[in-house]
Amino acid sequence: MWSAVLALVGWSAGWWLFGSPRLLGVRPGDVHPSTVYEVPPISIVIPARNESASLPNLLGDLSRARPIGSEVIVVDDCSTDDTRAIALGFDGVSVFDAGPTPDGWLGKSWACHIGAHAARSEVLIFLDADVRVEPGAIEAVIRELQSRGGLVSVEPYHEVEQHWEDASALFATVSVMGIGAGRSGEPMGAFGPVMATTRADYDLVGGHRAVRAEIVEDIALARRYSAADRSVSVMVGGPELRFRMYPDGPRSMVEGWTKNFATGAGSTPKPRLAAAVLWLAAMGTTISMLAGSMGQLGQAAGALTLCGLFAWQVGSMFSRLGNFSRLAGVLYPLWLAVFFAVFFRSLWATRVRRAVQWRGREVPLTLGSNA
Repeated sequence: MWSAVLALVGWSAGWWLFGSPRLLGVRPGDVHPSTVYEVPPISIVIPARNESASLPNLLGDLSRARPIGSEVIVVDDCSTDDTRAIALGFDGVSVFDAGPTPDGWLGKSWACHIGAHAARSEVLIFLDADVRVEPGAIEAVIRELQSRGGLVSVEPYHEVEQHWEDASALFATVSVMGIGAGRSGEPMGAFGPVMATTRADYDLVGGHRAVRAEIVEDIALARRYSAADRSVSVMVGGPELRFRMYPDGPRSMVEGWTKNFATGAGSTPKPRLAAAVLWLAAMGTTISMLAGSMGQLGQAAGALTLCGLFAWQVGSMFSRLGNFSRLAGVLYPLWLAVFFAVFFRSLWATRVRRAVQWRGREVPLTLGSNA
């Protein structure tokens, strides 16, 4: 009975945590913004390290989908592939070499810092190289910035092509929960793949220099905005603003979530973190109940009902965040096992080794006090 109570309480906590994330709405007027409002000059900054597979897609999109008069800046962060040559092959793209990362900095923040200071416009949009944009998406982000000010960030819609990529669904869901993207009030962070701000606010909070040593620089930067009494707005993207996070295979997915997850968990407010732990524990409880009810028809029926509730719940959440498989919710026991394996790997890397691997580079975790 107590296991069933725990499962139901955790299930309810999951709905509270996830809430109703706001969708970035691309309106017809965003595609032809001059008919609705004036789009200010913008600078799009793309930090890129070994992005030869993804960067051509984004730059091709921007050649068709960026506002007239905007500039695109690619900062090559010591790539060992053709990233720089690919960027130079697109007309209207300025390419800067980040050079060696200075002491006290981490690579992405350094690249964003270089791009921001090279930009000529008063509106800055930072895009990860794996983001895809359709016409009107950039204008929709600018409209949100004009309306809300401060820092606007978007978690792109997850584009899934291989079945193993469904494993990211639970990580993405917990990230949305941890930041509080679906709840009212000020969010507890931002989504790094898409961030927009004015130069005035960016300089006021210290920009990426202020978070130069942070692994999860997006969360740290959002907190700088909140501390400076500047608005932070988060939302999720649709097909017009999407990304495929880990096209290089399961290893890159494990490295990516290892880099972000334990550090991000440490930045989550304790009540929200406790509710997330309760939700995950409740999912695990349903699996244990089902396994322990074999041969007992009544208990098995109850356990199956609870498993069905969780499968429906996580499936509904996954569908808000990406085109994950229809079976992704039913397979939540598998994704839960992957989640905990990667989470404990992340704890080992961040608390014991004090370093993580990403994009062929070892990232030390001894710089946080310098941020």
